[in-house]
Amino acid sequence: MSTLLGIFAKYPRPGTVKTRLARRIGAPAAAELYEAMLRDVVDRCATVGNRRVMAFACGAEDRSTATEYFRAIAPAYTLWEQIGTTLGARMRMFFDTHLGGTEGARRVVLIGSDAPWVTPALIEQAFARLQHRDCVIGPAADGGYYLIGLSTSCPEAFSDAIPWSGSRVLAATVEALQRNGRRLELLPLGFDVDTTESLDVLAGLIAAGRTAQRSPSSSERPGLSRTERWLRAHGFLG
Repeated sequence: MSTLLGIFAKYPRPGTVKTRLARRIGAPAAAELYEAMLRDVVDRCATVGNRRVMAFACGAEDRSTATEYFRAIAPAYTLWEQIGTTLGARMRMFFDTHLGGTEGARRVVLIGSDAPWVTPALIEQAFARLQHRDCVIGPAADGGYYLIGLSTSCPEAFSDAIPWSGSRVLAATVEALQRNGRRLELLPLGFDVDTTESLDVLAGLIAAGRTAQRSPSSSERPGLSRTERWLRAHGFLG
């Protein structure tokens, strides 16, 4: 097995996902948006990589329901429950489990479920870069990242020294990798959908995609059917 794609996701219980957005649009609407983006990402990436893993997180009270939910929406993915108390610990465990060894992949890429604009072509680009790099990162405008891929173990990228709740996640991660002499490459700048402003940006991308549907590159544009319907219903897209 040469390539593996992982998607980090949460069970979309209102009040536990997109909490920053929920303060502006309400917890039920934020959960609906999260589920729409999640399902669009899952569907679009269903053939990316030699293997796909749905790495899900949920509260203990939701474990049974969440397992059935993710099994239903992601039949092309192996389910794997996230382990760890911090985001860094959970990502490190994911890579420790799925990268290398007799059963693991040689190149592993991990994305979140709140960047529905990420295309299969961009993920394949990350896999290609990992043939000659130890790590690739897709930087996000808020100081974090929307994608990370490894071809070798880089535990320093997930250290507790990384300020996981702040705006220096990317900078601290890059510094840690460089200190350890890793071969690193950054992908194009992107964004996470965490604010109403980012919803406006996403709506603009969707509108631009509709305009360019007849272009030669239109086959690489993401099909955002559920996300687009949510944006229309809530007045972010005309």
